[in-house]
Amino acid sequence: MKKYKDLDIGPISYGLDRAEALINGRDVFDGVDYIGSVTDPKEQIEGYKIISELYEQLKVYEAEVECEKGRMLSFFHSDIRLQTLDRVFVLYHALTKYAAPNIKNNKLGIQGKSNNIRKENALFTKPLNIKQRKYLYEELMKGQYIPENTDFINFCHVFGGGDRPDHFEPLIWTGLSQSPKQLLRELLIPLIHPEIKLVDMENLVPSYFSYKGKPMKLAKDKKVFTQDSDNIKTILHNLATM
Repeated sequence: MKKYKDLDIGPISYGLDRAEALINGRDVFDGVDYIGSVTDPKEQIEGYKIISELYEQLKVYEAEVECEKGRMLSFFHSDIRLQTLDRVFVLYHALTKYAAPNIKNNKLGIQGKSNNIRKENALFTKPLNIKQRKYLYEELMKGQYIPENTDFINFCHVFGGGDRPDHFEPLIWTGLSQSPKQLLRELLIPLIHPEIKLVDMENLVPSYFSYKGKPMKLAKDKKVFTQDSDNIKTILHNLATM
């Protein structure tokens, strides 16, 4: 049975260094789960190709490396073969997750987790602490503005930011109020992130909310205040005191 300790690590290290240089991927190994941006799209594809070929050659050792890492954690940095193979596996899986779909769709330019989060969660609401999020979540359900089965993790991503969940789905705005689109506007505008403009928030709403099964858009400011408007004002007032 082949053992990774019998490998000639020189060519592997060379290929890994070349791939890292092409895709600027060293941040993956600094505890940051993303791939850096690349100036030349051709380099992106070349780096992905190199690391994919390395992985195909070495994947037979992946289970052994994982097992050995767990057993020899304190000696990890002294074992150059173990360290090198692990870097190949980590980089390959990170690239596959964040870059491969774009490559297959001919959308060049690697944007990893850090960059994608900023784009997908592009500074929507101002930051909210966990107490504020839980309060807002409970009050919106109590008022029947969102369904009782609304996923709290998805909710926290929309209200307050943070990592985009792997299986994120837009929040359902129930439309039980008299002017549902206006009411959502009255909730969101006071919570807008200070670093973005109103038009930016309006453009992002369809990505974060659905209404009657379709991406939702905010109403133009109609200033039609209802009992629900008063409820939202009270919620926002209490939120600000937490």
